[in-house]
Amino acid sequence: MWVDAERLKNFYHSNLGTLVQRKITAAIETIWPDVKGEVVAGFGFCHPYLGLFEGEAERILSLMPAPQGARAWPKNKKNLTALVEETQWPLQDKSVDRLLLCHALEYSDQVQKILEECWRVLSDRGELLVIVPNRRSAWAQTTTTPLGYGTPYTGHQLYDVLERANFMPLKPRYCLYAPPGTSLLTLKFSSTFEKYGPLFSKKLGGVVAFPARKQVYALTPRQGHQWLPRAFNPTTP
Repeated sequence: MWVDAERLKNFYHSNLGTLVQRKITAAIETIWPDVKGEVVAGFGFCHPYLGLFEGEAERILSLMPAPQGARAWPKNKKNLTALVEETQWPLQDKSVDRLLLCHALEYSDQVQKILEECWRVLSDRGELLVIVPNRRSAWAQTTTTPLGYGTPYTGHQLYDVLERANFMPLKPRYCLYAPPGTSLLTLKFSSTFEKYGPLFSKKLGGVVAFPARKQVYALTPRQGHQWLPRAFNPTTP
């Protein structure tokens, strides 16, 4: 079930939402340090993160699925948001260099078709970045934030999903090790959680950020040796 865009907007205006935005932003900056001259698009609710690419990317687009609803973005500027069908986007083939999925894959029951659309619109050297709640984390176990809704993924599960969709998964990054609480203590020591959390268990971060490259030529698995049944062929002496 999709979480409404208005609810997502209100979450990011809260103190906890600001914390989430800051930690995920740092992960995106690490994975995509340079998008100069590239076309960047986001699918889902990506508004808190697309601003990272302003002034660097050649063009930025925000695609918001109809079940989620849409909001204009950026504020006080020319609108770059389009309301689209979940699995049919008004983009030409190979027209996007970088594609960000956030607050999207975990809410949909058409994951494979969405990834097929991602593959279609990405250029041959294009890269996908999927951000989803981590199934192992406390964030996925509580519905006090939007990260507690839908289907969370472990890094291994997401690897398999991306590989089946003809993407080459790269190295994932985990973030958001602070507990999903709104107490002043949690917010105050969020940087400490982020610094030392990976030392205890790297894969317990609240969010998995998984980059993947479009795989243009899928490898055909090598066929194993086929053993044929023995056949007796009598010969005439």
